[in-house]
Amino acid sequence: MNTIALVDSGADCSVIPKGLADILNLDMTGPKQDSYGFGGKIKCIESNVNITLKQNHEKYEFKIPVLISSNDSCPIILGRNKFFDKFKITFDSKHQKLILKSNN
Repeated sequence: MNTIALVDSGADCSVIPKGLADILNLDMTGPKQDSYGFGGKIKCIESNVNITLKQNHEKYEFKIPVLISSNDSCPIILGRNKFFDKFKITFDSKHQKLILKSNN
């Protein structure tokens, strides 16, 4: 499944809506918690998701922890925890680009 996500340097955690977690058949038996962000307080469940990033000849596959939001209008957010440490990340505002270089 292909999707678009927001890379958010201000987010501690990655977040996906429950509807997407259902489609991906993610484990939703993890601990429940409240999460706070730009949308206020939301109920979340801790889980993990496998993601693949690819463009042209580059492809990266890994598992990251996610919070599954009870709010289905929540955007997919890639936060710092276990995502940012895999890459050198450059936000190039002038050219409206996000540049990811593998740390491996």
